[in-house]
Amino acid sequence: MLKNIFKHNIGVCCSIIICVIAGICAGAFTVNNLSRVQISELSDYLGGFSEIYKNQSVSGGSLFTLSLGGNYKYLLFLFISGMTIIGLPAIYFLCLSKAFISGFSMGIFICGFGKKGILTCMLTLLPTDFFKLSAFMFLSINAVIFSINVFKLLARKGFDISFKNSILNFLKTSLIAVGIMLAGILYESFITPALLRILL
Repeated sequence: MLKNIFKHNIGVCCSIIICVIAGICAGAFTVNNLSRVQISELSDYLGGFSEIYKNQSVSGGSLFTLSLGGNYKYLLFLFISGMTIIGLPAIYFLCLSKAFISGFSMGIFICGFGKKGILTCMLTLLPTDFFKLSAFMFLSINAVIFSINVFKLLARKGFDISFKNSILNFLKTSLIAVGIMLAGILYESFITPALLRILL
């Protein structure tokens, strides 16, 4: 079922994927345009978090709660945006901005910490961002598809059985996105802190 949805909406899929790739590249290029002083300041700032992890007991449960609230409100925003036609620009903007933050964060770690930064990115940021961006992309694609379907049905001035199927598909894919996001949050909350204590 999901395979057919994506197969018949390849244009939407490609547009979201391009949006995410552009955001990551923009974030990485922004780091390249920073001065050494700015990169050093940002690296020191990130290093401060590592010291907190090393010197203080940080509860994984607390991090999980914070990350859960912070990330799921964006998924909820995507879901609501998909229910309205006017929410389409917001969906693309959110994908672009989240991808930009991901690319910028990785760029800072690599430029600021060198080889240690590359290893840190591979073991901490990359797995977390993989799950999170995958969830955002998955839900964004389906939100755009659903919004387009609503527009088509409104243009026909009526809702039929296909609309009910569209809602069911949208709800199913939203639950899948929630599950993917949960995997990223669990990794970020319980595995990433332990790795940061070792790597930085």
